[in-house]
Formats: sequence, C-alpha cells, structure tokens
Amino acid sequence: MTFEDRSRTKPFTTELTPIRFVINNFRTTSDHHNRFRFVGATETGARFEWKGQLALQPSASEGDFQIEGVLAKTIDAYLQEQLPLQLASGVIDFVAGHYRIALQPKLELELDVPRFALRDFAVAARGSRGPAPVS
Repeated sequence: MTFEDRSRTKPFTTELTPIRFVINNFRTTSDHHNRFRFVGATETGARFEWKGQLALQPSASEGDFQIEGVLAKTIDAYLQEQLPLQLASGVIDFVAGHYRIALQPKLELELDVPRFALRDFAVAARGSRGPAPVS
C-alpha cells in the first residue's frame, strides 16, 4: 500500500508493506465489539501493530498500539518546514500506547503513550550541514 501526501511543499510518499489485517466475527449490532489486529511495516523498516475492538453502534474504538523503528529522517521528510529544526538522524519507538475514540455523540479521543525511546538521535538547524547529538 502506498501512502502519499501531496499537500506538502515537497510531496511525501512511502510504502507500507507487508500488511496483515485480521478481524473475526464482524457484526454491526450494538452489543458486539469487533476485535481486530493490524500489523505492518514500512519500506524503511519501521514496524507497527494495532489491536483493539471496534463498535459501530455507537461508533467507537479502543485498543493498543506499538510503533518501532521509525527513522527520524522519515518524520522530518514528512513534516518538512513545520519543524523549527531538522531531525537529522535517529530511531524512535513508541512503546505500549493505548487509545480510545468515540465518534458519537461528539468526537472524543484519548491517547496515552507512557513510554517512547530515542536511539542515536541528532538534530540540526534547518539548512545546516552538521547534526548535534541529543543526550
């Protein structure tokens, strides 16, 4: 699957592969919470897993997610000039996050990321040539 955002000054494109999505016993009744699991990877080696439950009446979802191996340069390429500095190098892991979203009667979102890790992380002034390690 290809993700592309042409709204950026420089369009951003990445491939998400392989992807595996599992949902069992899907029902639209209000008393049923459909359990699902979504696992995938990007072309740069980042891995993600998302699992939880989805209800359609009312529309809501709750679950857990984990994202590992996101390259800082990938985030920088996507956000571009929206960041005051350049994410020059490093790897970011978002470990053991939890979310809850409800669409009715109004949009509500809770997001809990109790821990994340930075490895070999360095930033640089936008447009400069040399990164500065973050310790």
